[in-house]
Amino acid sequence: MQFIRISLRWQSKGNRRRMYTCICNAIKEADLRKAARQHRGGAESVYAKLGKRPNCGHCLEEAEDLIAEEREALVEPMAAA
Repeated sequence: MQFIRISLRWQSKGNRRRMYTCICNAIKEADLRKAARQHRGGAESVYAKLGKRPNCGHCLEEAEDLIAEEREALVEPMAAA
């Protein structure tokens, strides 16, 4: 069985785009990134910080990538200083 990753996007005020990273838990990318900045650990740990837990698990790879990306962005300004 092959699964298709779905990203839901829509236009909101100010022409900003929002994306759901986890559809099962309705976790938005921005919320996941914010939690990643405030909490250590992997995707499951960050989900717990949001009061959620993975259901189907199809979002975990993308969530791990977003978390790593967000944490790398925090380190880069410090390295440049």
